[in-house]
Amino acid sequence: MSSLKCVIVGDGGVGKTWLITTFITNESPQAYLPTVFDNFTATIQYKNKRHVLSLWDTSGQEEYSQLRALSYPQTDVFILCYAVNNVVSFNNIKAKWYCELKQFNKPILLVATKVDTRTNNTNNDMVTPEKGIDLQKKLHINDFIECSALKKTKIKEVFEKAIECTYKSKKRSSFFSSCFGCCCHKTAVKN
Repeated sequence: MSSLKCVIVGDGGVGKTWLITTFITNESPQAYLPTVFDNFTATIQYKNKRHVLSLWDTSGQEEYSQLRALSYPQTDVFILCYAVNNVVSFNNIKAKWYCELKQFNKPILLVATKVDTRTNNTNNDMVTPEKGIDLQKKLHINDFIECSALKKTKIKEVFEKAIECTYKSKKRSSFFSSCFGCCCHKTAVKN
């Protein structure tokens, strides 16, 4: 059994708490309650292995930025969220959140929440899946997924992808650390 620390970040009101609550209870919350900080534990079976996920729900409000930063050390994967019906939250991925997280050099999963609002809304200000994929590629974020806590769509898959991001990251860092200790380093030194 492996244990992973997953820190969920993003603007306030994008659905971070709903995502976690729906995953743990398989029930959608009834109302929005702003989170200052909360911690949950869930066990998930993935690729024939049990994983204990420590889920850290953080506040997106600016006044809690120093408190939020205390949850970042020893993180195994960041789950970075925006809501498809909130363009500001999408723009803040690049303008704020990615800059805050990249210094930790940990895998990041980009998650688009509230995809159910696309069918209920004729507003042209919706963030498309293509924009999410483009942002993921531009920022070199490990992976991307869309979900809906309200409709319980792809909730478990979010956390499976988070686990997968840690696997891929560990394999990659293992490759580079072994590589730079041998042939790659010698080749790079030759002139």
